[in-house]
Amino acid sequence: MNHPEPATKSRTAPDTTPIGLMAPSTIQAQNQNLLRLQIAATQLLKDPLRVWQLTERVYQLIQQDLQYQRERLGQYGSRR
Repeated sequence: MNHPEPATKSRTAPDTTPIGLMAPSTIQAQNQNLLRLQIAATQLLKDPLRVWQLTERVYQLIQQDLQYQRERLGQYGSRR
């Protein structure tokens, strides 16, 4: 007996999101920024010299921040 094939539709996700279910633009921008950051970090990790330069810069910034904190603590302690 010959049965007709059931009609099937390919169900794919729509290209648009229903109103109210879309992430706010700030979240979308953050996601785009995170993607850019991930791409940049991946490229940076491939270059040992750039990794070293980055770690040196981070170390300098941490030292600078610690110095600022010491100065603030010294000023705060002298006010007593």
